[in-house]
Amino acid sequence: MPFAPAPNGSAHSLFREIVAGAPRFDSEIWDNVSPEATDLINKCLTVDPHLRITAEDALQHPWVSNASPIIQRRSSCGSTT
Repeated sequence: MPFAPAPNGSAHSLFREIVAGAPRFDSEIWDNVSPEATDLINKCLTVDPHLRITAEDALQHPWVSNASPIIQRRSSCGSTT
């Protein structure tokens, strides 16, 4: 699990990191996650809702907008446009 507590940590310490807006991406699990994906996750986890990425902006984020055509096709299946 990407946000699993560090081996010495606890679920409570993980929760505190996320609530403080300071999640760590230093476990081996994150080694294979692209910088664009990590950036989007950081923007989604921004504590201040006025600074947090909107759903509309998230859909325009490079990690989403540069997704493979298969993913884009699936995400537009329910679209009315």
